[in-house]
Amino acid sequence: MSCTPPGYRLKTVDKVAAIYKLSKTNVMRYLRINKLIQELKDRLDNAEIGMRVAAALSFMRTDEQKIVDDLIAVGRKISEKQADMLKAESEKGELNECIYHIYYS
Repeated sequence: MSCTPPGYRLKTVDKVAAIYKLSKTNVMRYLRINKLIQELKDRLDNAEIGMRVAAALSFMRTDEQKIVDDLIAVGRKISEKQADMLKAESEKGELNECIYHIYYS
């Protein structure tokens, strides 16, 4: 017997979430991680950045992600709030290397 209303079909995300006992939000974050450059995936695996930070950075272009990775490589930490700001600036098309240095100087 299904707990879903009649006529409702579970989406793949719902199914995966149920199978692995994750929230739909976390499943979506895991899917977003695939958009990261390998260096940032490695930083996530090594706990240098968190899942929410990684998910936010995944919305950025590859060249922008590389700049963020370079900053992390020299010891800069990126908070969730900073990652969200970077994502927003990237989506507006107003992100450049100068902005990174302003945020992290």
